[in-house]
Amino acid sequence: MDNQQGRTVGPDFIAGLVVGEGSFLLAAHKVRGGKLRIKPQFYMQMNDGETMQIVYRSLKEAGIGAHLHHRPNRGCWTLQVAGFQRMRSLINYLGPWLTGQKKKAADVVYLYIKGRLDLPPSAPYTDEDVEFVKELRAINGNQRGRKNPL
Repeated sequence: MDNQQGRTVGPDFIAGLVVGEGSFLLAAHKVRGGKLRIKPQFYMQMNDGETMQIVYRSLKEAGIGAHLHHRPNRGCWTLQVAGFQRMRSLINYLGPWLTGQKKKAADVVYLYIKGRLDLPPSAPYTDEDVEFVKELRAINGNQRGRKNPL
């Protein structure tokens, strides 16, 4: 087998993995004083460390900040992208190749980001922001029943 160190793949390959294994999120939780915080995120988990390292390297080469973590206690690797600018870059990079529910989820996250970037960072959340979270939850499903109430 060829040496995989330094190998990268294109956005079409990564989008294929994302459609099967990734999640676009609007992580909503309450902080001190009951104030709502909504953070756009992407998360992907796989057991195949070699593939995850190649994806991480490819995103980094494309200028997209990501974090890769090996979780030996679970025998898996996780890749995470968080924040407005990084998520916007990720969605722009993968968007043309996403399909189905992942495309819908990415579109909702992108609309949320677009709306929030037009506001000052300390602007309060709007009813529309909360609706984006609810819409994304409906797209992604709530199979485990662990979503924080808004």
